[in-house]
This record gives sequence, structure tokens and C-alpha cells, in this order.
Amino acid sequence: MDHTWFFTFAFVLLHVIGAESLYKVQNGILGGYVYFYETVSAEDNPAVTWSFRNAIIAQRFPGGTPRCIGPYAGRCSLFVNGTLRLDNLTSEDNGTYTFTEQLEDSTVVKKVIYELRVYYDVPSNQVQHGMLGESIFFYESVSAEDNPVITGITWSFNNSIIAQRFPGGTPRCVGQYSGRCSLFVNGTLRLDNLTLADDGTYTFMEQLEDSTIIKEAVHELRVHSPVSNVTLTSNTSEPHIWVGEDSVCLFCSSDGINVLFQWYLDGEPLPEGPHYHITEGDSPPSSTLTISPVSKVDNGPFTCEASNWMNKEISNALTFNLAYLPQAPEHDNSNVIEADDGDTIALTVTLVEGLPSVFSWFRLNPDPVPIENIRTSSRKFTVESTNFGSTLWIPEITEDDSGKYECRAQNIIGSQSFLFTVDIPEEGIGVKGLHAAQIPGIVIGSYAAVTIIIIVIIAIVKAKEPPDLSFYEVEFIVPPEME
Repeated sequence: MDHTWFFTFAFVLLHVIGAESLYKVQNGILGGYVYFYETVSAEDNPAVTWSFRNAIIAQRFPGGTPRCIGPYAGRCSLFVNGTLRLDNLTSEDNGTYTFTEQLEDSTVVKKVIYELRVYYDVPSNQVQHGMLGESIFFYESVSAEDNPVITGITWSFNNSIIAQRFPGGTPRCVGQYSGRCSLFVNGTLRLDNLTLADDGTYTFMEQLEDSTIIKEAVHELRVHSPVSNVTLTSNTSEPHIWVGEDSVCLFCSSDGINVLFQWYLDGEPLPEGPHYHITEGDSPPSSTLTISPVSKVDNGPFTCEASNWMNKEISNALTFNLAYLPQAPEHDNSNVIEADDGDTIALTVTLVEGLPSVFSWFRLNPDPVPIENIRTSSRKFTVESTNFGSTLWIPEITEDDSGKYECRAQNIIGSQSFLFTVDIPEEGIGVKGLHAAQIPGIVIGSYAAVTIIIIVIIAIVKAKEPPDLSFYEVEFIVPPEME
């Protein structure tokens, strides 16, 4: 069928009415449905009319309800925005549909003409997958195999002709596809240097000289882009991030389509946590990790992985310099350090490594007195410090050294105090419950007591021995008869 008269009529009509006018081609499948997508241009509730072959099939008056009429009642739908849907398509639905938008004074503000083509034998859509920058073939074969050039061939992309061959003519690509597509005699189409814009619907049509359609095929092309250029950046340029106070956003971007993102911390999948928040975007593919607030474990390294069905790629790594107040998790401010008189003790603070700290020591009496101001005639306190630790040495300790001591650690964020309590019991060295000054008197008294006890014991022993009678003189008298 020759459509030349129709285009001429439409061109003249558009110039006559002076309204916004367009011409579109819509394809449909027998028994299926089709949408004629429209949007009204006026905001004051205009009248909408759809006509088929100059007969009204659907309309909406200003302020009224959209409705389908005549033989289309029950198998069409008219939407508020002007879009028309036709269901249960038949061959009788082939033809021209006109959308008209009018104001209340009948002024036409918009007119669009559609040509609907309903096909009897349309095979199921053939889905083709292509790679960005590569080539793809849409394989076809004309029906007139004995003389393939007697029919006309047309390839359309989203209803726009991109390649064609008239009966007896030479195959050629047209428009923006000229130079990067090839149309072969048998109807096969080749596209080169695929771009993401090539993603869509391609329609093959074979016609006789009288415009009779003898074959049609629909191909869906999906252009895929592998993941590449995965980049991880952050929104901060500060040299240090304050733990518990600052928030950080990490932005991961990638080239490719249908990209999925996975976040990692120190080589492991990012753990769940209430301070982690992930959002994703599509153009370009991206994922944003917001950490609010930053915690002690968030120094990194952070990485993100971008992947699709073709490949995957890991981003560069980001590591943060975390800053926090000096911390000594193993220190207990309530601990009491006991020592004997004369001992040397060490009070030590060991910090978690982070920012370098400067240390100061004080004796609380009860106000802080700097250690360097405390001296004695025979000894002095000694302090040994590094960037992450400090020790106070107290030699030859006495009861006077009992009390509280404070170590202050200062970094660029602030300071933190660590307390020590030193206790020297009164019993001194080896004599429990006695002061050392009492020991000499106790020793002397002990010696005196022992001497008295010895004298008493000797006296008792002497009292129990028999009396010594050697000092008495005894005279014996001999009887006479013994003389």
C-alpha cells in the first residue's frame, strides 16, 4: 500500500491548523495491545479527542470523564493525560489514529497523528546481547529466497529507519548509523562500535513492491558495558579525623551497566553497624558510604568492589588517620599501689597508639603540684616518657609519699588524666603495726626483759639444790673400851 498520499495530507493539514503536530508509527501484534503515549500540554483541563479514520473513538470534555465510544467501548482505555490504550488488536485496527487537544473555544493546541501497523505473524522477540564498543549481527533471511532482491527490506530502531533496501536496489544504512552498520542481501544487519544508546528494539520488515508485508521480526538488543575505572574518594581532606565527632562520606564510582557494589573494611565485608549508611546511584553507577560518627575501628583500609555479570573490579584503598583523646584502656583510676618504706616504685601510663602525646605528672596535695617542683635533700622523682607512654619513678619511698598522683596526656585533640593512689603502710619493714622510729626502744626494752628473765631462772635453780654443810665443824667422841 502506498502511503505517499497520507504523508502529503498530513503535511498540509499540520500547516493549516498551525498547532503543535507530530507523526508517529506504532507497531502492534495481532491479539495484543498497544499504547499511544500522550501528555496534554494545557494545564486548564482541555478537551481530548482520539479519532480513527476520522471517526471519534475516545474523548474527554473539559471537566468530564475519559471514555471510549462506539466499537472501541470495552476494549480501549483513555487516561487523564491523554494516553490511549487499545486491547485485543485485530487487522481492522490498522490505520491512522489522531490525537487532538483543544481549549474550550475549540482552539487546537496540539495534534499528533499515529499510524498503527498490526502484524499477523510476528515471531517472539529475539534478545541479543552485545558488548560496548564491539559488533553484533541480527541474522535474518528474506522469504523470496529464489530472488532476494525483488523484495524491499527495512530495519528500524525505536520506530526510526536505520537501514533499507528497495526492491532491486542496493542495501544501505542511513542517518547516524551510516558508516557503522552493514545490511546484507539476505536481510542480515550488522552493527559496529556499539554504544549504550544502541540498546533497544530493532524491527526487520520485508515487503513486496505493493507494500504488502510478508515478514517481520523483532529483535531486542541489550548493550552491556563491563565494569571499569572503579574509583574510591572521600569528602574530607583533613589530616586527622576525630573519633566520635566527625562524619565521613566515601564515594565509589564505576563505568559499566547493571553494576552492583560491595564495601570492604580491612579486606573483610563491611560489618553491620548503626553508624554505616549506604546509598546508591545509577548515572553514573555509584555507591556512597556515610560513616557517622567515625569510630575507632574505621581507620581502614576501605575498598569497594563493583561487579556485573561480565566482570568485577576492586577500587583503590582509603585509610584514615583517626584522632582521639589519649586513651589507656588497661589503666584503672581506682587502683591502689602499696609499697614498703624504702622501696622504689614506678607509676606507668601506656596509651593506645594514635596521635603522639606530651605527658605531665602532678602530686595532688590536694591541688596539683608539678612533680618537677618536688625535691628532697637526698632524692628526686624521675620521669621517663615516649610518644605513647610515661613512667614516674619514686625512689626510697616513705610514708610521706603516700597519696594521689596524676598523669596528664595531651595531644592535638585534648588532654586526658590518669590517676594513681600510693599507700605506704605504717608498720614499716618487717614489724607489723609499729612505726620505724619505735623499733630502737622496743629492742632495748626487749634486751632488758630477757636479762631479768635469766636472773629469775638462775635464782629458782639455786633454790632447789641441797644445803652446803661444809662450813659446819663436827667432833666425834670415841668410847673408852675402843681405846
